[in-house]
Amino acid sequence: MLNTIKNSWKDVTIDEYFDLCERLSDDTLTDYEKIIIKIAFITGKSEDEIWNLSWYDFRNLQVESLWMEEFQLKENVKFKSIEINGEKYSIDTNLQNFTVAQYIDFQTFFPKRKTNERVIGNILACFIIPKGKKYAEGYDIQELVENINSNLDIMTANEIMFFFLKQYLISIRATANYFNWILKRMKKKSKNSQEIETVEKEWEKMKKATLDGLRSLTMLDN
Repeated sequence: MLNTIKNSWKDVTIDEYFDLCERLSDDTLTDYEKIIIKIAFITGKSEDEIWNLSWYDFRNLQVESLWMEEFQLKENVKFKSIEINGEKYSIDTNLQNFTVAQYIDFQTFFPKRKTNERVIGNILACFIIPKGKKYAEGYDIQELVENINSNLDIMTANEIMFFFLKQYLISIRATANYFNWILKRMKKKSKNSQEIETVEKEWEKMKKATLDGLRSLTMLDN
């Protein structure tokens, strides 16, 4: 019987995961053809080799592949640092520490995830920074993206994303609460309607941002 070389999503890189998803999304494939692809994937063997297995070995390997049917994140895990392909990186999810370029890059790439999930490497590179470096200084961001996609496992990648988005949402809520407090205070003390109107507009932006943050978490969790 063949041995498996991948036994959980921790053994699957980001690139490998999306390559596999693309193959399995082919509507012309039968259920058995998809199972063959999965078994070939976890054993590192060709699909022809899997087709030529005994029925007994095939069924055993099919059982071995059942972990692929679930994708459960550890939602309470926290990240401060990580090692990827032998290199050490800091993970800073505090928006107050973000540079303008860092925040804009995140806002640019994150919405694209709805139509192109492969940008997850670009998103992660917004807050996974080489130890001792500042964002985009002294290293090539695109090389980092490629390193993340080629070497970081898909489970850890999504756990880091979930961890960041929780911090992101907390920050949005804190800012929104601050504007709400300012608005209430101004309505009690200020007679300047234009100033109140300006703050109300900013408050509406904060409420929208909060809702967008909630949708982001829901999308990731699904």
